[in-house]
Amino acid sequence: MKISLIFILLIKFVYIKINNKGDIFYIEPLSIEEKLSKFLIYDKNGNIILNEKGFNKGINHVCGEKFYYFKDRYELIEISDTLKISTLIEASDLLISYWFNSYFIYYDKYSFEKTNQLETPAIKYIYKLDELIWKYDKFGTIEIFSDRYALCFTDSNPIIDKRTRNQFLLLDLDKKTELWHFNLEGHIHKLHSIHPFDYPHKVGKPLGIYKDQLWFEMDNYGLMCLHKETGELIHYLRDLPYATGESYRGMPRVEQGYAVIPYTNEAILLKDESKIICFAIFYYWELDLETMQITYHYLKEYFQEVECYTFGSRFKPLEVAGDLIYMVDNQHKKIGIFNRKTLRYEHIESLPEGSGAPRSMEKHGDRLYVDTFGKKLLVYQI
Repeated sequence: MKISLIFILLIKFVYIKINNKGDIFYIEPLSIEEKLSKFLIYDKNGNIILNEKGFNKGINHVCGEKFYYFKDRYELIEISDTLKISTLIEASDLLISYWFNSYFIYYDKYSFEKTNQLETPAIKYIYKLDELIWKYDKFGTIEIFSDRYALCFTDSNPIIDKRTRNQFLLLDLDKKTELWHFNLEGHIHKLHSIHPFDYPHKVGKPLGIYKDQLWFEMDNYGLMCLHKETGELIHYLRDLPYATGESYRGMPRVEQGYAVIPYTNEAILLKDESKIICFAIFYYWELDLETMQITYHYLKEYFQEVECYTFGSRFKPLEVAGDLIYMVDNQHKKIGIFNRKTLRYEHIESLPEGSGAPRSMEKHGDRLYVDTFGKKLLVYQI
C-alpha cells in the first residue's frame, strides 16, 4: 500500500471537521487578548469561507454535518454544512457541562459546585439540540456515552476532587427514566485475579454496549461488564493465564511483569465485529465478546525494528477500517497503517521535515487527514 502527500496547510486550530463530500473545514480559535473576536472557517485549500465577528472564545463540537460553537459556554450556535449560522440556545444563567453528539447538558451557572451535593442536588438540563428533554433534579454528574444512554455518577464524597466513578445510575434518555444503580463496593468480592492488584479499584470510561452487555475499562488493567437491563456484574477480566515468559516485561506500573490485560484504557468496542480491541505501545489484543476469549500479541521486537508504534495518550479514538488501523507515532514523527490480521504494517510514512509530531488522524474516503503539533494539516491520498 502506498500513500502520497497531497498538500500541507499551516493552521492555528483546535478542531477539524470533514464532511462526507471530502471537503475539510477547520476553525481558527480566538486569542484571549483579542478585543474583537472572530470565528474563521477555512476550506481544504486554505481559503477563508466564513469570517464572523462577535464570537467569543468558546468550545467547538461537531455532530454529523454541523459545527456547534459554545459562545461564553452558554450560547449554543449551530453552523451547518451550508455555513448557515443560527443560535439554538441562549441562556446566560446556564453553563454547558457536557456534550455528546446531539445532546448537551447544562447546569446553573452560579451554584453548581456549591449546590450539587447529596442534600442539595443541582438541576441538570439535558437538551437534544435545542429541545429540553429532561430536567434531572437528583444528585450526580451526568455523562452521555451513547445515543440513548447516559451515566449519572453519584459518589457523594463532599470533596469533589476525591469523587470516583464507582457509583452510578444508568439513565435511559429516550424514556427519561433511571434504570438501575450500581455501586462497585458491593461487587469487590467478585473481582478475582491470580495476580496482585496494585491500586484501589476504580471504574474507568464506558466502552459501549454490545447486546445486553455494558462494558467498562477498569483501573488495575481490568475489563468489567454489567448486564444492561439489571446492572448485575456478569464479567470481570484481567488475567492472561496461558501466557508466560518475557512477554509482560515493560508493562506500565507492573514491575514484575504480571500476565494481565495491558492498556485497557486505550481499548475500543467494535460492535459490528463483536469485539473489544486495543492497539497501544507494543501490544495488540482482541477480546471476542461471544466466547470471552482473548487473542493477545506482544510485538515489541517488530515495532522497535520498524521504529513505529503508538506512544502516549491519544487525542482521538482509534481509527479502524476493516482489518486496518490508522495510527500516529508521536515519538518517531510517523504515521502507519497496521494490518491486525498479519500483525504487520501495510505502510509507514515519516512526516515532512518541519511539520512537527503528529497529533491525531482522521480517515475519510481515500484520504488521511493528519494534524500536527507544528500547527500543520497534512492530507494524504491512499
